[in-house]
Amino acid sequence: MDLPEGICIGNFVNATNENRKYQIVVENNSNMAHTLPRDSPLAALLNEFTGLFATKDSGLGSTGLIKHFIDTEGKGPIRLRPYRTGQGQREEFEKQIKEMLQANVIRHSTSTWAASVILVVKKSRELRFCIDYRKLNNLTKKDSYPLPRIDGTLDRLYGKKFFTTLDVASRYWQIELEESSKEKTAFIVENNLYVFVRMPFGLCNTPATFQRLKNHILRNVAGQKALVYLDDVIFFSDFFQSHLNDIQEVFSLIKGAGLKLKLKKCQFMKQSVCNSF
Repeated sequence: MDLPEGICIGNFVNATNENRKYQIVVENNSNMAHTLPRDSPLAALLNEFTGLFATKDSGLGSTGLIKHFIDTEGKGPIRLRPYRTGQGQREEFEKQIKEMLQANVIRHSTSTWAASVILVVKKSRELRFCIDYRKLNNLTKKDSYPLPRIDGTLDRLYGKKFFTTLDVASRYWQIELEESSKEKTAFIVENNLYVFVRMPFGLCNTPATFQRLKNHILRNVAGQKALVYLDDVIFFSDFFQSHLNDIQEVFSLIKGAGLKLKLKKCQFMKQSVCNSF
């Protein structure tokens, strides 16, 4: 079996009525899209966990196992004025805010805090919704929870035969905020004020919270079968069947925590991981 780049799943399609099994579309970079045989062991495993994958933000999971806390040590509030926006930007703001409201990521607020918002053009030419939390971050007590060293992480993979990499969908938006911290995430667009109910991007301690959560969820397999670095999970095995068993175990742990994965960023049964981190 030659799987240097792994199996990249594009979508689940055409579930049959009698057993609800899906055709699984493979979209590897070097090949045209094709379907994974329904009787293959990987297809059977993926069909067992189709609900683990989020295809849009409105389908994200949510976990309160570890909640994000913003400790400003009694300082604040900070209230900034909104930046001026043109008509095209206002339409984009409205679109993205509507999506976040529908995904239960934000809610309307009367907070005494307020941060400004800008739109930043990504490489894909899409517009990224960015909140200026610099002043809030300056007040926030820093979290010293350590992130893993990349070199130490990669050393553990030496000599293994099969690898699978998983990516958490919209990673921070699946983590609940501690109640007293929500008002501090307030941002203003036009005359409307919103706060996050899930952990937003742009806060100084969010990587530490996310790493702490992932280490907690995968504590029984981390270092032995799996390695965790922020939103990436990579697990490794010596044999094909044991790797299938490991995928099932990790899937069950992530499902039990209430998180969901981004299907198109997951790669299964790889034989090389040089570009995974």
